[in-house]
Amino acid sequence: MRSISRRAFTLVELLVVITIIAMLTGLLLPAINSAREAARRNTCSNNEKQCAMALIAHEASRQKYSPAFSPRFNSTGSPVRESYVGWVQPILPRIERNDLWQLFTAGTLYQNSNSVPVRLEVLVCPSSQVRGLAPICFAVNSGRVDNYVSGFPGDWQENGVFHGGLLQAGSISNPPLVSNTASYISRNDGTSNTIMLAENLNTLMTGTTGDVNWAAVRSVNNFGSPQNGEWRTGLVWFPQDPPPIGLNRDTETAGVLNFGLNYARPSSRHPGGFNVAFCDGSVRFLSDEVAYRVYALLMTPKGSPYAAPNLDKCKDPGSTAVGTAYPAGWLNAGGLIPLSDSDVGK
Repeated sequence: MRSISRRAFTLVELLVVITIIAMLTGLLLPAINSAREAARRNTCSNNEKQCAMALIAHEASRQKYSPAFSPRFNSTGSPVRESYVGWVQPILPRIERNDLWQLFTAGTLYQNSNSVPVRLEVLVCPSSQVRGLAPICFAVNSGRVDNYVSGFPGDWQENGVFHGGLLQAGSISNPPLVSNTASYISRNDGTSNTIMLAENLNTLMTGTTGDVNWAAVRSVNNFGSPQNGEWRTGLVWFPQDPPPIGLNRDTETAGVLNFGLNYARPSSRHPGGFNVAFCDGSVRFLSDEVAYRVYALLMTPKGSPYAAPNLDKCKDPGSTAVGTAYPAGWLNAGGLIPLSDSDVGK
């Protein structure tokens, strides 16, 4: 009986098949990763919008924005001078966590190192890879860098949205407090042109280990200096161009997240930019190549005239006084040059 021989794959044919599979995998993986990143970015945008809407509702009920950091209030409504919290705690009821708000105001939550903070997904960007039990990936617009001098507020209304609420700034007791309102912003640059909050990988650092914690309660002494309250909870802008650190730059060193005023600016792990929520509740993706002057103007509710911390309205752009010198091209007639169509298109 005649046997039927079976022809096997040759080595060359096998190698061709393997090569084709490898090429298809190489073509598909970037597309899959891109789709995953797009989904993560969309989740981040939705979370940021929820926070923005909660802040808007909170402002509508109080007729002013809360400070970026402020004293913790006890169950009787009195401020605890030595304990400060960020911007999240006041909006807990508006992100459907009234249970945490009740515990917090009763003083039974987050008051010692043994407390276990609660992770809130609405505060997290899936792409961020932030560490800690209760991470937070968003920071609010705190205006220009604070600088407290007796008799003056740390910053002015024209420069930002959520200002500091320190009852004691270093050696200065009861500095004048500045607050902003949606009405003020609408009358000037407009809520759709003013940043409310943005992504930040260095928010509310609890130490040099890189852990972050939205529920942190800090004392005045923990801040080290009044400005430290800003970089723990907010975004700031500097009257420098280029700034100390560009937008979305230098987020990590040797696996440890950096912190400090230089890092209180938008940053994310999204390729090419970061999500930003504006005061009207809209969320947009801004390129990390946006001109720094444009970023500074988007932070200011009243871009022209501007104000400098601790001083009257700046009139002399060439002055050497602290806080008054601005880069060339930023000013005209004593104020910041407003945004143009070409700026927005950058």
